[in-house]
Amino acid sequence: MIKLKHICLLVGLLMATASCSDSLMSEDFVPGEVQLRVQNISKFKLDEVVLQPGTPSVQTYLGLEPGQTSGYQPFEFTYAYGYVRTIIGTDTLTLQPIDYVGETRIYDGAYTFIIDVIGEERPEYLVLDFQAD
Repeated sequence: MIKLKHICLLVGLLMATASCSDSLMSEDFVPGEVQLRVQNISKFKLDEVVLQPGTPSVQTYLGLEPGQTSGYQPFEFTYAYGYVRTIIGTDTLTLQPIDYVGETRIYDGAYTFIIDVIGEERPEYLVLDFQAD
């Protein structure tokens, strides 16, 4: 038999879990909207990151140090990859998708684009990964 205190405990846990996940998103989060952020896992400082994940919307993230993650920015939708341009000192690296044929649009949730820059002395190319938060 389920007791009232067990139900209250369960409801409290569910509310705490929901409030924790929402706190990661921007204060202006709108259900049915995508929140995206960028994480720099490279050894290079990303002076500028321009992200356009398949939508007309474009967001710019500035000054991401190695290991740093930006704040969330709202998008109408995203794909699991997209156009990314980074400026590192005097070098510019770009990932340019040709199309999104066969890809599924994502309309809701919080996600991170993880950027790694390959190269010893100078940045040579980008590696992009996508994860749900």
